[in-house]
Amino acid sequence: MPVVHIHGVATRNPTDLEQREAMLRRYITDELKQDNVPGDVPVRRVFWGDLGASFAWDLRACPTPLWTMGANVTPPPAEQAPMLAEFNTELKNLPGEVPPVVLAGPVATGSNLIIAGSTTGSVSTEPRTRLKDLLPDQLSELAVATVLAKETGNWQETLAIMAADDVARDRDTFIELAAQSDLDAELALLQQLIEDRYTFLEQTRTGLILQGPGWLGDLKDRVKEALTRADQSPGYALTRVLNQVRPKLNRGVMLFFGDVFTYLEGRGTPKQPGPIMQRLLDALLEARTLQQHRDGEPIVLLSHSMGGQIVYDALTHFLPNMPAFQDVKVDFWCATASQVGVFEEMKLFAESSPAYSLALGNKVPLPPAAHLGHWWNVWDPNDYLSYTAKPIFVDIDDEPYSSGMSVVQAHGGYLQQPSFYRKFAEKLRDHLAANWYRP
Repeated sequence: MPVVHIHGVATRNPTDLEQREAMLRRYITDELKQDNVPGDVPVRRVFWGDLGASFAWDLRACPTPLWTMGANVTPPPAEQAPMLAEFNTELKNLPGEVPPVVLAGPVATGSNLIIAGSTTGSVSTEPRTRLKDLLPDQLSELAVATVLAKETGNWQETLAIMAADDVARDRDTFIELAAQSDLDAELALLQQLIEDRYTFLEQTRTGLILQGPGWLGDLKDRVKEALTRADQSPGYALTRVLNQVRPKLNRGVMLFFGDVFTYLEGRGTPKQPGPIMQRLLDALLEARTLQQHRDGEPIVLLSHSMGGQIVYDALTHFLPNMPAFQDVKVDFWCATASQVGVFEEMKLFAESSPAYSLALGNKVPLPPAAHLGHWWNVWDPNDYLSYTAKPIFVDIDDEPYSSGMSVVQAHGGYLQQPSFYRKFAEKLRDHLAANWYRP
């Protein structure tokens, strides 16, 4: 089952894709490998970040944070008061009950703002949730999110994610958690179990214990902090907005539009494909060759963000009009965090037609069956750069997946979560022939 993976915008280092591909191997290709086909299932990367937009001023157009001229620091008290008053004024206009923003702690020393749920300024430091009461998927997502918070992006992080997920889905974990006297004992146990599993996975991968779990730091304290923040989520979300969101979103949006414009300008034609499209076409042709050598296994394609628009152009415009690709078919396409629906709204695809619109009452047909078997479009409600395609395309398999991540992290967040890949594997089992899978 050859798997082709194409990334989205703002990816400039090919090693950034290694974590996703490790997840694909662990939860997709290893799980669904045919026993009668020798060798590992190939995963082919389509990297085009080096062909993306370049910026002559190194993104200097991005505004600095709201209250500084460079460094991202907490504003002095004199500037905090009017800013918080403005936030509270806005909060009063929101529906539902939203706690006011108040100051607590030594703000004059440059600490982060603390948001409280009452006007007294008091903040509960003890979470109400116990680990033993969580569902396996909830414990997995909590532990994985805590690992991801370190933002190392290396192979140790991938192993730690897998270790956390393995522990959370082990029935014995919950038996042991239930035997603990309080949350602190649960947290200490969870950290120990994850460290033990991490060490096992590292030794399995390398034959040696190279780093050990020590780089994880005090995981139990960070899980407890995450639980506390979850109990005070409205205030914590505002703190994150004040301190972090604006600079990251600005940079991400600039890279997004830059890469989009670069692709559209250089998309090319079937007779002369542009350089980005050519890399995808080469990978699909290689996947077809691997398919022929692997007893006709289906070809699976995973795209992220802008990668989805590139795939859609390939399936609808390039492959049908290129003789060398007449027998190339993607059996299952998973489009994550894409903007395919938005691009079709604006008629930006090579095959977009004014014959399909809401005004005319005609949905867009799916890509030709000769080149696509099944299309699963997945979007995160927290991700403001991913969109549904269901109202636009005929009979598309379109559904949300909630990562639980912030608006800053959500755009690629679910591709770091084991629960997403397990869902992906379930979809493959449902839509591809059962005899492709291990009994």
